[in-house]
Amino acid sequence: MVLTRDLLRFRADAGRIEARLLKPTPAVLALAEQLLTHWRGGSGRMLGELEDGEQTILHGSRQMVVGRGLAKVIVDACTFADPESLAALREIAFDTSAKLLAQPAVHVSAHVAAVAQVMGRDTATFSDALYADLPDRAVLREAPAWDAASLIGRYNLALCQGLLLGARELRVHVRDRDRGLHRRLVRSLRRRRLCAEISLADNDGLYLTISGPAAVLDQRTAYGMQLALFLPALACARVWSAVADVHPPCAAAGTPPLPFALDAGMGLPGDLALLDFVPTELRDWLATLSTKLPGWRAVDPDPIVLPGGGIILPDLALDDGAGPIAIELFHRWHLRPLAERLAQIEAGALPSFLIGIDRSLKRLAEARPLMDHAAVASRGFLFSDLPSPRALAEALGRLRPV
Repeated sequence: MVLTRDLLRFRADAGRIEARLLKPTPAVLALAEQLLTHWRGGSGRMLGELEDGEQTILHGSRQMVVGRGLAKVIVDACTFADPESLAALREIAFDTSAKLLAQPAVHVSAHVAAVAQVMGRDTATFSDALYADLPDRAVLREAPAWDAASLIGRYNLALCQGLLLGARELRVHVRDRDRGLHRRLVRSLRRRRLCAEISLADNDGLYLTISGPAAVLDQRTAYGMQLALFLPALACARVWSAVADVHPPCAAAGTPPLPFALDAGMGLPGDLALLDFVPTELRDWLATLSTKLPGWRAVDPDPIVLPGGGIILPDLALDDGAGPIAIELFHRWHLRPLAERLAQIEAGALPSFLIGIDRSLKRLAEARPLMDHAAVASRGFLFSDLPSPRALAEALGRLRPV
């Protein structure tokens, strides 16, 4: 539900960025309720038809950009029945059309009628039927059952998420003392493959320093979306604050980033489903791991507290009965943490620890010197997307010989 650049409302002055959050004024509440009523009443109708009908509501409002943003949040939360692909039907139609052009008809409409006749289709509906699988033909199944105030809260969240797509760094202070929450937040970071430094704060809190999409080497759009999706997980905390260094949208090249402050007082809605997000491929991989690695079972990895207060939460841990071995995976944008971890292994700080290195990271010129590190040979293995059981078994065997 992230707002696109053209829908972002913010101020960039006084050396900072401030999101123009919506307030539940009577006018905004009325607009939100109108849009919700329109989409909730559209079950069984096509997306394009509903979007056309929505224009009457938007043009009747004095806040067109706000209305478009509210509408996007609603549509992103709707579920649609995607029509069956008609690519094969179009291919047949084009082949038939090409053959009939050997003796062209007098008029286009006559040619279309001839193609429809050859294919045994109704001439009146033939042209529309060929493209009935376009995105605007998707049929609405269900719209979100929010009230107007909830929609405004989700709009504000989507606005802040949109601004984070231009972040260079996000510094977070979680003041909740709930260790279980800390663990879930850090795990959410790892599962989204975000690059972060984690440390304990005073009064049993937690500090997170998360690299933003403007700081990674490539794939910024994909990384930025993962950072944006972490925000509703963070909002599950009761007391938190954050500052992002954000490049203002549409700013000239070379414009320095400005601070963008967020905190629990903004009332951004948290989402427990995103806090406990597990990618489908990871869930499936873990479900079959025990059968592919006899004698080993996956266990919940424990946080590792480093000298100085830094924290590592491994991606997974495997136990053969002699104690768990922690495993951390380093993806394409984890170059700096990889260098730090290799130094920590060399210093003896991580005795029961393995590192997996994504092959796409290995191919980076900046990573090549690290590949010759002794810890890579003794504790490392390569993987693509997710580790193979064979690579894991070999690495486990080196660390804990039978």
